[in-house]
Amino acid sequence: GGAARGGPARLEDLQLRELRRCADFLVVDKPPDVRLDGDFPATLEKAVTAALPDLDKPRWIHQLDFATSGVICIGLNRVAAGNASRLFSERRTRKFYLALVRGHMRQPTPWLPRATPALRRARDSV
Repeated sequence: GGAARGGPARLEDLQLRELRRCADFLVVDKPPDVRLDGDFPATLEKAVTAALPDLDKPRWIHQLDFATSGVICIGLNRVAAGNASRLFSERRTRKFYLALVRGHMRQPTPWLPRATPALRRARDSV
């Protein structure tokens, strides 16, 4: 069953938290430990399809990992999803990440791996 692999065991256990909807897009708050799709009892795809029965299929514009929670934008039609996906692939969107840590960090200062060009640009723009 799905519970052994993590995530909600039943579709009824997955609450779809809609943040915004228009004719082209649905924006939802994806909880942690929820799969987007696949052969599992409860996925975001199944929850969206249940909430919007007239929808042909949800179209992923970008993705979030299984363990990652956050805002995800879903295309409600092929043209809108294609246009929005192109913005992500051309890196014309901006994404922000916030890490929450339970407990205390062992190192006195945050540690980052070697500075990638993106990290250097971000550091230099501050």
